[in-house]
Amino acid sequence: MRKGEREKILRLDTRGGVLSGLILMVLVSAVLFNGCGPTDPPPSRLSGRAFKDLFPVGSEGYTIVFMDEKPAMSRALIKSGDRELARVTLRDLDNDRVRAGEYLGARNSISGYPMIRKEPLITAVMVNSRYEVEIQSLHEDFSEEDRKQWIGRIDLNALGR
Repeated sequence: MRKGEREKILRLDTRGGVLSGLILMVLVSAVLFNGCGPTDPPPSRLSGRAFKDLFPVGSEGYTIVFMDEKPAMSRALIKSGDRELARVTLRDLDNDRVRAGEYLGARNSISGYPMIRKEPLITAVMVNSRYEVEIQSLHEDFSEEDRKQWIGRIDLNALGR
C-alpha cells in the first residue's frame, strides 16, 4: 500500500467516525425529545361524590341507599322495603388496563358498552376503558335481567364524557 492510499483511507475513517457520531447524536436526541417530551396530562380521577348524580333514582318500591364514597368509587344498595337486593358500584379505574382487558372479549353490551358476567351474581359494564359499573345481586329475587335493567338506568353516556 502506498503512502497516499493509506492517508486517503485514514481520512475516510476519520470522516466515518464523525459521521457515525453525528448520526448517533441525532438518534439519541430524537428518542429523548420524542419519548420524554411533554404529553397531555392524564385526566384526573373522579371522586366518589361525582358518581352520585349518575346513580338511578329509586322507583316503584325500590330505594337507593348510598353506602360508600371513596376516591374514584361510589357504592349504593338497591333495596325493596327492608330487603337488600343488590349492590351497585361505580369505579374510576384510572386506566387500569388489566381490569379493562377483562372486557375485550365481551359478547354482550348495554347501551353500546361492553358487558360481562363476572360471577353468577355480578354483571358489569366498562365505559370508555376507564369507568366500571358493577351490580351484584344480594338476594335470589334479583336476577341477571334485573341487574342488566338497573345498569341501563345509570347514565352511562354522562359517565363516558
